[in-house]
Amino acid sequence: MEQRISGIIAHMSRSYHELAKIIRAERQVAVHMAQIIDRIPNHPGFQSPLAITALSGDVADSVTAYLNNLADLEEAIAENLTLIIAQLKEQEEE
Repeated sequence: MEQRISGIIAHMSRSYHELAKIIRAERQVAVHMAQIIDRIPNHPGFQSPLAITALSGDVADSVTAYLNNLADLEEAIAENLTLIIAQLKEQEEE
């Protein structure tokens, strides 16, 4: 039974590693978009205020999505660890 639990933990670890890589990539996209927005000149001839507002909104959406994904990852890890700890406690009682 311990081998099975160890296998499950190893699989979850690989899954969370892949999720972390995806979130890291989303973070890099959000940072890059923020850098692009930062480089937009402040003079009004470059783009309309509506376009700048739309780009700023896109950056805010990306940052929000990144933070939501981090929260989802944390929640998934907590749920799975709760189940594993419960299994280990059951084994100790037996």
